[in-house]
Amino acid sequence: MSPFDRRTFLSGSGGLLLATALAPAPASAQDGGWRFLDDRGIEIVLPHRPLRIAASYPVLTTLWPYGIHPIGLIAHREPAALPGLEQAGVDMSAVEILKNAVDGWNFEAVLAAQPDLIVTHVTADGVMWGIGGNTADLERLQSIAPILALRGDLPVPAGIARHRQLAQALGAPASALDTGRADFEQTVDALREVAAEKPDLKILVAAPGEDSIFAMSSGPEFPDLAFLAELGIAIVDGGTKDLSWEQILDYPADIIVTDDRSGIPQLDHIAMWTRLPAVAAGQIYPIWRYQPPYSYLGYAQAYRPILDALRTARKVTD
Repeated sequence: MSPFDRRTFLSGSGGLLLATALAPAPASAQDGGWRFLDDRGIEIVLPHRPLRIAASYPVLTTLWPYGIHPIGLIAHREPAALPGLEQAGVDMSAVEILKNAVDGWNFEAVLAAQPDLIVTHVTADGVMWGIGGNTADLERLQSIAPILALRGDLPVPAGIARHRQLAQALGAPASALDTGRADFEQTVDALREVAAEKPDLKILVAAPGEDSIFAMSSGPEFPDLAFLAELGIAIVDGGTKDLSWEQILDYPADIIVTDDRSGIPQLDHIAMWTRLPAVAAGQIYPIWRYQPPYSYLGYAQAYRPILDALRTARKVTD
């Protein structure tokens, strides 16, 4: 089973309401402390603004360009396999790896890092990114530092606004809060324009494998693709599931976009793959950024390659 179909998310409209309702509580003026209401409805209260922060990969890459530099990384892959770190300008020499896919949690490293706060994402049903449903891990982490969880499935504008609130509460300078905003807005406008110019150009975002192809959708489980669809981009709805090579022929696409962590799939030995119109036309782009940072800069970086592909691609399906 693909990792994508194990995730559950709340609908985009509900997420937008949640982001609006759960604004961060200001620090107490009486005791000089710091408090923030997270997206589980839990208020995090500390005697001072947290300075030593451990963060999951999507949160760390969001906070870093704001000038908030976590000292610990919770990851699902080795750093070398996470291009988002370099794209966000993260200095990994200053960051301790607290969890990765190979070794799991390094609780000794977590203790040694002495975090004031652990920040991660959470799904609609309360599953936290990097922690999952492991109660023992959760209890052990909570004994070290409080955990602040933000929704990782909010619609793009609401998600950017919510993470911007957190960055501001953590002390991001005002000048950093709009980092990448002009680029993001220009890219969004350009995407809307190219969608109007090429309304019939269909994009399939997929993860091809030897035996099947996992096809994404523009549903709320992929906020980045849902926002592209809102802009008028024709995202092929693959149902967020594994499809056989025979089934994928029922989802014609002019462009196939794959994960930027994997490169162009080397599948020319599979006849069904070479028969796909996008493959035959050479319109395969390994540019999809899984879990872009919820920031103007992050989404500008994620969308710019897609914009370039749309501008150069041509219609190859009937």
